[in-house]
Order: sequence, then structure tokens, then C-alpha cells
Amino acid sequence: MTTFKNGEPDEFTKIEDWLAERAQFNQISQKKFFKKFRIWKIIRMWRRHIVAARREDAQANLRQKLFAADPIFGRILLDHRYACKDLEKYRVLDVSHGNRESYDIAGFRKRQQEVRTNVSAVIHKTSD
Repeated sequence: MTTFKNGEPDEFTKIEDWLAERAQFNQISQKKFFKKFRIWKIIRMWRRHIVAARREDAQANLRQKLFAADPIFGRILLDHRYACKDLEKYRVLDVSHGNRESYDIAGFRKRQQEVRTNVSAVIHKTSD
């Protein structure tokens, strides 16, 4: 068996070696793994394609529906969340006895008005 390239002999194989290689090839080709390899490969590639397509669809769906995934809206939502968490620590009603003195009704009302004014100022400053 001779292989030619550009009209010149490139490779030479004795007929006995070629017949032995052909017999080995035919014998290996009859094995179950090699018979079904092409089908398995196609099915595996098809499955990978399906999984990748589903993943891309899910990502696109999330990008479309979630503001948090958007770089601009996500930052705005995060800043808003931090501002809301900061506002949670403020109370509109102060019932603590910081200096352990009792208030009469007028003193209590005055103290609550001061607290509400301070909290209102903080809320307006945060919302701006």
C-alpha cells in the first residue's frame, strides 16, 4: 500500500501489515462501545445544547424580571434598602426614662413632639 502526495510516493506500507491493521480495525469496530459511540456522542452534544439553551432562557428571564440583577437599578435598590434599614432604628414614640425622672402629661407631650420633629427631619433628609 503506497500513499502519494503531489505525484510522489509519501508513505509505504507492506500488504501484510495493512491486512493485519485492517483486521484489527474491523475487530475493534465490532465492539459495542465503538458501534454506539457516534450515537452516544450525538445524544451527549444534543443534551449539552438543550441544557445550555435552558440556562440562557432562564438567565434572560431573570434579567428581564429582576431589577436587582440590573447594574443601575440594583445599585438604586440596594441604596434604598440601606436607607430603610437606617430609618428602622428611629422611633416616633419615646417611652424611655433616660434620666429616670417622671414626666407629667405636658412634659411627656413636649418630649414626644421633640422626638417626632427630630425623626421627621431625619426622614425628610433621607428622602431628599
